[in-house]
Amino acid sequence: MKTLLFLSSAIALALAFGPPLDLKIAKDEKAAVSFKYAVDLSGPTSPGIMDCLYKNAYHTAFVRIYKPDGNGQVDQEAIKSIRNANSVRMGVEIYHTPAIQSNKPGAEQFTDVYNVLKNAGIFMRSIWLQVTSPNTWGSNQAYNIHFVSSFISEAHKHNVTVGIYTNWYDWSQITGSWSGWTAAQQIQLWYWNTNGLGPQAESSADFGDFRPFGGWNQATIKQFGLQSTSCGVNFNRNTYTSATPTVRYPLQRKRKEIAVGTTFLKNYYL
Repeated sequence: MKTLLFLSSAIALALAFGPPLDLKIAKDEKAAVSFKYAVDLSGPTSPGIMDCLYKNAYHTAFVRIYKPDGNGQVDQEAIKSIRNANSVRMGVEIYHTPAIQSNKPGAEQFTDVYNVLKNAGIFMRSIWLQVTSPNTWGSNQAYNIHFVSSFISEAHKHNVTVGIYTNWYDWSQITGSWSGWTAAQQIQLWYWNTNGLGPQAESSADFGDFRPFGGWNQATIKQFGLQSTSCGVNFNRNTYTSATPTVRYPLQRKRKEIAVGTTFLKNYYL
């Protein structure tokens, strides 16, 4: 248990070296200590960009690893961005924007990602599947559920945990509020809630607006802002609690591999 003296010192440090004013951080000291910030982005980056983001209090980067272009393909820029973020010791998560209308099922799309990362010397422990934009998915909810389920099943064959990026409306429209996944699958939730695009349309940088849906009673991450620009790059803004355990390198990782998808895992250690 932390002493009162330690807590007071931590709060003082947070106030002295905390995020810049452009971050929408809760006003009270307790909230400032309790939340961390992340970006999600796609496209080219550089070590300098990632270092700038880290110095502006974004400690984790969510990088798009798969894009729906054509028949669906791994985003090669993501490999560079993963290495750039790792070089400045940012936490690195990856998210998969599926090619729903392609002839590749969810399992095959996951395998594409797994093989490319493995060949690049990148160890994947978890991945986030984007389930948003109902018009893109179409109205066949049974097909949509099968796609999500096959993606999860294939990931688990490779000992990779899957999280879902969605919100209550998207999940309802796309899957009919499916809750067929089990607690044993450790499906974490990354939900989004904004009032539009840009800093002026951001929602609160906390979980006060969360409501249970689809079998989730709590969320791990919240996307609260869309289309911000800083450090020479466009990104979306996210928050998560500082109580979330940060695990950089799971046991299975080879010594020289870069590890991605370990920030929000609870059952692994260095």
